Amino acid sequence: MCWKPADTKAAGGVCPVCGGRITVGVLHRVEALADREEGFVPRGAKHFESLVPLREVIAASIGYTAASVKVTKKYYDLIRNLGPELFILREAPLNDIELAAGPCIAEGIRRLRVGKVEIQPGFDGEYGRIKIMDKSEIDMFTGQLCFFNDMPKAIESIKVSAKEAEAAPVLADTYPPDGGGDTIKTVPSDMPYGLNQEQWGAVSSSSPAIAVIAGPGTGKTKTLVCRIAYLVEKCGIRPSQVTAVTFTNKAASEMRVRLEKHFGDKRTAGAMTIGTFHSICLQVLSKWKGKNNITIIDEYNAVSIIEEILKGMNLKVSPRDVMRRISLIKSGVSPVENQKKTDIPAEVYDLYCSQLERYGVMDYDDILLEALKRFESANTGDMSDRSLENSFSYLLVDEFQDINGIQYRLIKEWGRKSRSIFIIGDPDQSIYGFRGSDFRYFERFKADFPGTRQVRLTQNYRSTPEIIICAKSVISKKAAGGRACSLDAKRESGAKVRLIEAKDEFSEALFVSKEINRMVGGIDMLDTQTLSVPHRKRPAANHSRGFSDIAVLYRTNRQAEILEQCFLKEGIQYVVVGRDEFLSDKLVREAIAFFRFLLNPGDIASLLLCLKAESIYSPDLNQKVLESYVAGEKSVSSLARIMEGTHLPPHKPGKPQNFIEMLRKYEPVINRRPVPHLLL
Repeated sequence: MCWKPADTKAAGGVCPVCGGRITVGVLHRVEALADREEGFVPRGAKHFESLVPLREVIAASIGYTAASVKVTKKYYDLIRNLGPELFILREAPLNDIELAAGPCIAEGIRRLRVGKVEIQPGFDGEYGRIKIMDKSEIDMFTGQLCFFNDMPKAIESIKVSAKEAEAAPVLADTYPPDGGGDTIKTVPSDMPYGLNQEQWGAVSSSSPAIAVIAGPGTGKTKTLVCRIAYLVEKCGIRPSQVTAVTFTNKAASEMRVRLEKHFGDKRTAGAMTIGTFHSICLQVLSKWKGKNNITIIDEYNAVSIIEEILKGMNLKVSPRDVMRRISLIKSGVSPVENQKKTDIPAEVYDLYCSQLERYGVMDYDDILLEALKRFESANTGDMSDRSLENSFSYLLVDEFQDINGIQYRLIKEWGRKSRSIFIIGDPDQSIYGFRGSDFRYFERFKADFPGTRQVRLTQNYRSTPEIIICAKSVISKKAAGGRACSLDAKRESGAKVRLIEAKDEFSEALFVSKEINRMVGGIDMLDTQTLSVPHRKRPAANHSRGFSDIAVLYRTNRQAEILEQCFLKEGIQYVVVGRDEFLSDKLVREAIAFFRFLLNPGDIASLLLCLKAESIYSPDLNQKVLESYVAGEKSVSSLARIMEGTHLPPHKPGKPQNFIEMLRKYEPVINRRPVPHLLL
């Protein structure tokens, strides 16, 4: 039994069941010491709210335990879609909660806010419990959900697509806003795949060549994914005949995940070729030359080779600048049109290419060049099933505005073998001109593929009208090929865009850090002093945000350094995306080169980096060792014989032997254990 102190007193402290003395708890002592009745509120008392952790509210509202998988899933769904826990418990609109988690949880939070929560005290080692709804009430609210047959599907659709339209991992039927209380115009439900009229026109086109101009936030990735689904489901195309080209591995992975979710299995999407230009070309080269006969060097190894060439020529220029210029030449940028970008001695370019050939390796640009060379010469190797040509029967290219000369030539070659080619992008978002991309390839595509059907996607589901208007004002008509930017915002009006002019970079970074603190609810001593001035109120945000809800974009790394200093001073937690400082560290690069050489003794570039790191020989002797190694068998034992037979300077005794012993130590286990385990 569990009684309140008043019940215990009424029974004389004797249990009516066993006749024993009742054990009293803390509340009994509190009432004995109290000088007022329970529920008394003194005049002028401050307002307070009594809250219960969100997990427990969810559990009490749906009849599960707080530690259950279902409660945990609903908890994280709410946090992800609506924001911080306190905001959900105190301020989030109940309609939004109902759409995200269902009517039971929305009713539970409503009752918590108005104080209709029954608290059952704990006793004898038992924790207290809260009761918000009983089973009959839960059944009643659950029944309301099931009364309308289409309701669960609608709620599931909205919950899944709470992120922006392009980033959603499924083919959602509606496009809700990213968060907050904004409303949005829904897409007509009679269109297949939940598309609008423009998107459906692109997806269902029967033209052999389709060029889609997709402005920002118009559902570009969704349209591309639906085009693939349409080809397979409506046109009966075999998945193995589909190739989709993306610009990043992340985009390729996202597209594959969306397709797997749409088809309901991994087999259909797995039969398709989905990847970047480099990954697809590498797959093709592996079929032609054999996977073990291809060695790709990374940017750091390429720079190392260029350094040796520049030292030999006594040229004092940045190796990285030279590497970028060589990449521009290989990418199809004409030196005549871009003389400043590619103005390097022809001998440097020739020496670099011949050095790669001598080492039997390729850089990233060579992957595309070698594949293009094979396609243009129609040399498809000994492949009697013609699976390679069939895989390009239906070609789709994402982010077409970012392609360069070599990539466009690849598209043309693949397009010759295609029954349908579908490109999508936005000329106004062409920002990689410094590496050879050009939005004018859209016009060239229409000239090279006569009868191309062009479709424009203009309905923006991502941004408010205020943001669209600002974007239109800065997008040049000339840069977009002479046509004005055409976007129709589907979201309701939102906050105005603010432009802050700061006197220097530090002032700019300081404002950003202070603004972030204001948005997440933080406050420091200076803010307190400011707010203490009469009639000065702190601007209140619609609801609290977390650091993970905020992104800061900057143009240069110099700006990032100042921002980080201010964030650290303000106690703001942050993550810098796209930074690879650890992997670019000299010691890390040398360790990677060591293990890469062990995994592939034919990786001459990695061996060169190892020899330079050990500082065993002079640059001339390093070159002689490499030439001897390249000319003979490529193995650790062969390298050991060459190094032991090479004359060693007197002041460096034992150096080659130490390096050889390390190679022999790790060689037997390198293929049996993961490299991280070897480093422990």
